[in-house]
Amino acid sequence: MKICLVINSLARGGGAERVASELANYWISKSHEVEVIILDRKVEYSLNEKVVVTSLLPENKLIKSYIKPFIQLKKLHKIFKKNENDLIISFLFRANIISIISSIFTENKMIISERSFSKENYSESSLIKFVIKKIYPRACKIIAISNSVKESLMKDFEIPEMKIEVISNPVNISKIKEQSTEEFDINRYFCSFKESDLNIVSVGRLIELKNFEFLINTVSKLLDKKYNINLLIIGEGPNEPILNQLIKEKGLEKNVILYGYTSNPFKIMKNFDVFISASTYEAFGNAVLEAMSLGIPVMALKGNGGPNEILKQGEYGVIYNNDIDLVENLIKFIKEEGVLKKYSCLSLNRAKNHSLESISNKYLNIKE
Repeated sequence: MKICLVINSLARGGGAERVASELANYWISKSHEVEVIILDRKVEYSLNEKVVVTSLLPENKLIKSYIKPFIQLKKLHKIFKKNENDLIISFLFRANIISIISSIFTENKMIISERSFSKENYSESSLIKFVIKKIYPRACKIIAISNSVKESLMKDFEIPEMKIEVISNPVNISKIKEQSTEEFDINRYFCSFKESDLNIVSVGRLIELKNFEFLINTVSKLLDKKYNINLLIIGEGPNEPILNQLIKEKGLEKNVILYGYTSNPFKIMKNFDVFISASTYEAFGNAVLEAMSLGIPVMALKGNGGPNEILKQGEYGVIYNNDIDLVENLIKFIKEEGVLKKYSCLSLNRAKNHSLESISNKYLNIKE
């Protein structure tokens, strides 16, 4: 099969960029032909040497920025007409719009992927909202990474349900397990770290949406109740000073650590008992799935979108309503023997449903 992926760039840090690179590498390993077309030039994810990478960025740096999309449209249309692709998938808004318009008057099967709550990201711009309403339905199929995203597309942008198919992000289980074997000395960060304690990990950008203040306050409440508990947060962002100040005010320097960014969080995560998602909403929840692939029990705030779907509304993890509910469930993890092991097994089983092989086959079997 001849497959073409279109995306803004392959710069590190984005979920869409990681998914596109992993799908490209997987399909190459299965003897498919794969071309990745990027609007810019950044390629920071590792790609198999057999993957063809084409940049649509004009060579002339003096070209005005508002002219570039039209040049990219023309280039992409020529590529689509020249190459008889069996499947074209675009990722992210800018690439989606350019890909749909470029595919007009060609025989290509155009699939676009919407990876965020459209209302949250685009509702402030009436022009973007208009473009989504008019252009997105011209794709053969729109892939939503969760039912929450699907509902947003239907409700906020009036996209017909028949046009949308839900395919979640894949998790590369074998790669994560391999990376988790890298050595990491947890005691270097927690002088009081003990396996007998309840050790919690969370991952995400340090922004208000991730709700890390709530998580830090919950740890404080458990420590006040004389439970031994530690929290490590992996990630960086503008709220770091606020979180550090809160940690100091609560006297939690020995029990709460802001680790910062790392290219390999899995070597750290494997040391922890529980992963908690405190986000007020997530389109999907990659970190939740990555934690589950390591067999880490997961807890997520009720109504936060993707993570709730991954946990199947509590079938594969704990959904908590508020801080009181979270504290009660964490105490249950501490006191009741076998609870952590039970949820660890559930995590591993759920991760298998989102394996790279399973998700890539869903893309290949999309029906128009």
